[in-house]
Amino acid sequence: MRLLWMKSDYVIPPDTGGKIRTYNLLRELHRLCDVTYLSFKTSKSPNREPEIETCARKVVTVYKPEEKKEGFGFYGRVLCRMASRLPYVIQKYHSPMIVAYQRSFIYSGDRPTVVLCDFLEMAENVDWNLPCPKVLFQHNVESMIWRRYCETETNWLKKAYCNYERKRMTRYESEICNRFDLVFTVSEEDKEKLKNDYGVTRPIEVLETGVNTEFFSPDPATKPEPSKLVFLGSLDWMPNIDGMKWFTQEVYPLIKQKQLGVTLDIVGRRPVSEISRLAEVDKSIRVIGNVPDVRPHIATGELFIVPLRIGGGSRIKIYEAMAMNRPVVSTTIGAEGLSLLPNEHIVIGDSPKEFADQATRLLEDKTKQAQISKSGYDLVTQHYQWKNVAMKLRDHCQQLSQAI
Repeated sequence: MRLLWMKSDYVIPPDTGGKIRTYNLLRELHRLCDVTYLSFKTSKSPNREPEIETCARKVVTVYKPEEKKEGFGFYGRVLCRMASRLPYVIQKYHSPMIVAYQRSFIYSGDRPTVVLCDFLEMAENVDWNLPCPKVLFQHNVESMIWRRYCETETNWLKKAYCNYERKRMTRYESEICNRFDLVFTVSEEDKEKLKNDYGVTRPIEVLETGVNTEFFSPDPATKPEPSKLVFLGSLDWMPNIDGMKWFTQEVYPLIKQKQLGVTLDIVGRRPVSEISRLAEVDKSIRVIGNVPDVRPHIATGELFIVPLRIGGGSRIKIYEAMAMNRPVVSTTIGAEGLSLLPNEHIVIGDSPKEFADQATRLLEDKTKQAQISKSGYDLVTQHYQWKNVAMKLRDHCQQLSQAI
């Protein structure tokens, strides 16, 4: 099977949840079929070709300037694109060059068996005339992210914009999902939402989240630092920004009242100014930003926190922390889409008081902390391997190509 995999960003380095999922799937698929990887690449994308060669036989990139998500220029672009029927992120990634590359396959003997669009944002770049099945890989239900952001936003102007973008995204997501021959989601919850709330009638299959347990594993030489909380995520992504602001303003002060000496490390790429300022206001907070290896930061945290109020899909970072034998405290939305039992594999708190109480309880009760850590570790190491997820994806694509 020849698979053309289209994605909006270069998969190296795998420093976001979506890129981590794609990177691990491609590494496994590269062993199973013939993969061509087609994506944008910015001036900041590294030239690490030996690593990308483990993901695909052929890599094709189209240059796209890096977009800054702050300042008057960014808000001006948002304003100019409001008249379109297409959501902002869809407009941003539309590229005639990506479409043209697919058209070259029509007269080529190297024509793909299946075209896979990775994330909704690349959907406008699909060449629908290419005579092969088209598959959409939905890491999130994008409209749900906008709806939840609208529900939590307090600034009236931002709230109005989010509601406008939610309507555009809902309409687009429903229409475009029904053009693909098959849709993959990462959870049963997302599958049911697409079917019941968005009217998607095309076949939908679930690809569970996996974890690389060879890379993420307990480090016997590293001991967690007492009362240290760790958050990991892309620090320019709207749900993470909202989650960290909520946690530091409403949850963290409650924990500090009961746990003297508690600290918080915020780790992830591209921290926006709203995140960077958190460390200036509170000296117990460190904004570390991008790191070459997240494992030492996960290993030194006594608790791994996922205080998200906005989101969809599933959080790979939870499985990564569990694979390193670290206990996780999350909101319900943060752990959404993962097969986890509250108070067995993970601890859940949704209100500021609930989240603070759960975190404090684990910091004080070392026996409970160890039980949660072991249960989570056993679950992910025994049941969630990327090779099984990749084989499932390959099998569904093969069946689709034979049926059409």
